[in-house]
Amino acid sequence: PDLNFSGKDTLAWKGFDGFVYSIASAKVFITITPVNDAPEIIALEQTVLDVKAGEGPVLLSELFEVIDVDNDSLKSAEIGFRRQNFVVDEDILLFTNTANITGKYTNGILTLTGKAPIKDYVDAIRSIKYDNVSKVFTSEEVLKTISYSVSDGILLSAIKDREIKLIDRIEDIEIPNGFTPNNDTDNDYWIITGLDRYPNAKVRVLNVQGLTIFENEGQYSGWDGMINGKPVPSTSYYYTIDLNLVNRKKIYKGSLTILH
Repeated sequence: PDLNFSGKDTLAWKGFDGFVYSIASAKVFITITPVNDAPEIIALEQTVLDVKAGEGPVLLSELFEVIDVDNDSLKSAEIGFRRQNFVVDEDILLFTNTANITGKYTNGILTLTGKAPIKDYVDAIRSIKYDNVSKVFTSEEVLKTISYSVSDGILLSAIKDREIKLIDRIEDIEIPNGFTPNNDTDNDYWIITGLDRYPNAKVRVLNVQGLTIFENEGQYSGWDGMINGKPVPSTSYYYTIDLNLVNRKKIYKGSLTILH
């Protein structure tokens, strides 16, 4: 009578001739053999997860929930990129092993293994973080799909998906390829437009021998073409500008011409 009941039961019945029931009951002895049911993911956010590239790892799901009607534990789970736009070495899933659950991330799939109570798996899966460590800077919004499945060791649950919208908000900078520090109030400084958005940036200017003649780390307000109080010669130089970001790497390189 109960959903998913298994074990022994008895059916008793009496005959009826239209006037009275039989005195004795007949009995049917029933043994109900259990059939394993697959675990079921019953909760996962349906909203798209917005991830701002370069801002560090974010939790994939805070609502994930799973049940198994005939098991109190799970043996494995898979969380990963199964569809479009996955990029090797850029899309990263982060997981810290627990006492009973071990994670391994390979080719976009995080595999969790180890027999553990369902609650432990729920907590473990809720702790998974996503990070994008791409060096490519773009204003495009890219959709990626994360798929979830769990297993009781015999059957795999149906797969559930959540979409990630990767948004790269890091804005580019404008770097002049020359300036004229001749004190005529026009183009006297090497001004890098937009660099003020990156207060930890490191700017270096090198001569053709590869020696650093100018260096600035931190807030940049422009360079007047002077070194030790003297103007540098009118010629071509090279520069590197490292935005010095915490979770991303972006370095600009190019040539710079100074004319007095």
